[in-house]
Amino acid sequence: MLPRQRADEALLSIPKFDIQRTEIPGFMGELKAFHGVFADCFARSELRNHFFHYMVGQFSQLERKSIEPIALSVKDGKISEYVITESPDPEYDQWGEAFFKWLDDSYPMDIEAVVQTLRTWKFDRDFGQRLGKFCQEYGASQKAVPAAATGNQLKVVQAYHAAISSGDVDAALALLTDDAKLRGVYYGTGKEALPWIFDWLVGQETKYGPADCQMQDERVVCAFTISDACIAAYGATGGLPWKGVYLIGQDGKIQEATETKEGAKWDDFDKFGQLVSAWAITNRADELPADGMNKDNAIAFAKLCKEYAESLK
Repeated sequence: MLPRQRADEALLSIPKFDIQRTEIPGFMGELKAFHGVFADCFARSELRNHFFHYMVGQFSQLERKSIEPIALSVKDGKISEYVITESPDPEYDQWGEAFFKWLDDSYPMDIEAVVQTLRTWKFDRDFGQRLGKFCQEYGASQKAVPAAATGNQLKVVQAYHAAISSGDVDAALALLTDDAKLRGVYYGTGKEALPWIFDWLVGQETKYGPADCQMQDERVVCAFTISDACIAAYGATGGLPWKGVYLIGQDGKIQEATETKEGAKWDDFDKFGQLVSAWAITNRADELPADGMNKDNAIAFAKLCKEYAESLK
């Protein structure tokens, strides 16, 4: 129902779009990826997690999407998580002061407009993207500290690859800093928010091939292959080309890992994945994973890849 003075307005028609059942499990991963863009805007992981829970609530089917219903309904939600004050804690104040000093030094022409917008709470998408960009740059400027020994950096990356290939999630997480970032194909920020990624990799039987690693601009850059159950079912028994760029901190742990697909072969593999999904909808509808990206669903999808490949013989 609209107020009387708005009754004659043209209503906005929300466009509809078609989705496949197999696309639903990836929604939570997409939301985590979007949330990760703003990770550096939060001084503490607790605040970052509270904001994510609030976002989940906004996408839920709750009739009322205010703080209390969200806190009572969202997994791990607590009413106290969503209390917003002028000054959450001294650590946050210190972070904000340092951030705006950096912004004044780095972007003197922008800081006045940013501060004015924050004071008036008149935000739009463009402002959000600009602020997110500033936060990311500031975070990178504070964390990009090279390790002392190049040899140790290479060993850390090798150990990280070995942990994933062996299915040891705890060992992989132990090699990351508490505020580690994963970027590229898999996206997440903060060690507490990353286990689902490693559970998915393990469920897919992921293996990293031997890596050719070099130091470039204080980062370890590696070229190697990656394989999993679906890649093997596709026929690339030697894996597909993969690139990793890793930033190692002074504590000898990975602060940031960016892993990306390399080469045109991935286009054919992506088409193979679409064929698997279409075949599964027709022949294995009761086995389709539907609850997000987790280890059980990764195992289920790996099984479907194998069965589809077998059906072609």
